[in-house]
Amino acid sequence: MRRIKASVILLVVLACAVRALVIFNFDNKPGDSVAHVENAISILENHRSLHFDANVSVLYRYFLAAILYLWNNPLFSPRIFTALFGAFLIVPFYFLIKMLFNERIAFYANLVLVFYPLHALQSGNTTSDVVFYFFFFSSLYYFFKFKHVKKRLSILILSAILFNIAALLRFESWLFIPLLSFLLFRDSKKYATIFFFSSIVCPCLWLYLCYSITKDPFYSFVTAYKAAHAEILVRIPHNKQILGWLNVLYKNIGYNIVLCGLCGMVFAFFKKRSLHLALFFLLLFLLYTLNSLLSRMWYNERYSIILGLLILPYSVLFIEALTSFFKIKPVILFLPFTLLCLLEFNKIIRSPNFYMPSIGISLPQEVKDIAAWLKKNVSSTENIILSSDRYDMYIPDIVIRSGISPRRTLEVYTQISGVNTMTKGRIMEYIFNDKPRYLVLFYDSYLQQIINFDSKQKEINKPGLIFKLVYKTYIINCGSAYIYEIIYNSA
Repeated sequence: MRRIKASVILLVVLACAVRALVIFNFDNKPGDSVAHVENAISILENHRSLHFDANVSVLYRYFLAAILYLWNNPLFSPRIFTALFGAFLIVPFYFLIKMLFNERIAFYANLVLVFYPLHALQSGNTTSDVVFYFFFFSSLYYFFKFKHVKKRLSILILSAILFNIAALLRFESWLFIPLLSFLLFRDSKKYATIFFFSSIVCPCLWLYLCYSITKDPFYSFVTAYKAAHAEILVRIPHNKQILGWLNVLYKNIGYNIVLCGLCGMVFAFFKKRSLHLALFFLLLFLLYTLNSLLSRMWYNERYSIILGLLILPYSVLFIEALTSFFKIKPVILFLPFTLLCLLEFNKIIRSPNFYMPSIGISLPQEVKDIAAWLKKNVSSTENIILSSDRYDMYIPDIVIRSGISPRRTLEVYTQISGVNTMTKGRIMEYIFNDKPRYLVLFYDSYLQQIINFDSKQKEINKPGLIFKLVYKTYIINCGSAYIYEIIYNSA
């Protein structure tokens, strides 16, 4: 038992080290990741009101708000918080695999997880994914512990509680409620009923909130499909492929894991053992594929992480089967397998197309410079207007790095995202009523189009206003960015 505990501790320490390297070598990925931090800041600033957004995990944002309350460092504390969940996933994942497979498979599968490139990178980004994996696999551990080891009602209820938390972090987890209940139904109708109704508490609460606010209980799902479909039609390359998600897995976890994992699933099928995770993999893979073929979901690489986690133990199972078939010591095959995983980790994470294909491996320095300029020149009482770039990514980064309160910014996104699209009249109304001091404008952005600024002019005259150019920079793949001082003509 001591050796097992030492193994888990070693794996967790290694996972923490790898994810610390990610945090210090990569920026928090622009877009949704940084937007969560900005919204967490808004929660702290307006803590008396409920911040409900049917399109995202509100629970995760409240988690970030809590950590920011304890340690007010928007650039690091939310990332460290998320990375810790990424590292400590080792604990439930290890004991789950040990229960369903064996100790050796659990150790090597988690050793691969330590160096899983996309999971390590996502652990340093502030999205709900990594925190979801922790609660989801923790729930599965207690579920199967109840099913296979000790039928105590408290264990089943704990599994349901953890599942409820997971259900508020990622909505695809809802798919598992009837499936897990069915797995229990064959053993006991009573326990299956208890688990089912205990697991739908938070999902039902979410549906109620959606209906109360949007009059559509399924707003979260419908809107997600519509938004993804709109992005696919307009700006995201999308080739419909039956095996598209296997290609995503191959690129982000390595060919050796995918091929061995698929062979391991076939082996488990013929041996009729350890099939539960394979069933979960198949279910999610079919769901992802169907939605991708219907253009309701694009091949977002981070969505493939859960597929990678589910296939991991089967890749090790296949290696173990080979050692048994050839009657050789397991270490003879496991060491080369682990070495291949490390080499694959190094190759993938160094790939220029791995992190942010359109803008490079980190946040452009020019965006950081814009935020630094605003931090230096905008006082704590002044308002500003922020225009989105063509990728709808950099507004939250500028807000967080500049230290400007989200309450004092009017954020104008593109029409594609539909987050905060505004008319010219609404913009001008805000200018005259709230008297913003500066306007940050990206070339060819939605805001640039509707206000029709001539970027060649250093001063632009509008009725009662003068927009004076005070800062200009150029961002690769995004074009020029401008900062205008707004001067109000009292006459």
